[in-house]
Amino acid sequence: KIYPFKKGFITIAKTLNRPIICLGIFGSQHVLTKQKSYPSQWSTHIDLVISKKFHYTDYKSDQELLETIEKWYRDKHSLYNLTRSSYL
Repeated sequence: KIYPFKKGFITIAKTLNRPIICLGIFGSQHVLTKQKSYPSQWSTHIDLVISKKFHYTDYKSDQELLETIEKWYRDKHSLYNLTRSSYL
């Protein structure tokens, strides 16, 4: 489940005048599950997805930027869930 994003990271980016670069780590929940007491080194495939730079000045409002970033993450998460079966 993906919870709604909070906009604290946008406030930090504005204060520091820095772009936002998002990271998505998909598959890590399969490394150490409730059934395993020790992580298996080669048991699963983990994807690290890095976004383009999002700069707050390119958006009309903080809410628009938040929605854009949240949509980016949800799209990547959906794509991971669709292709995950090919890794198992």
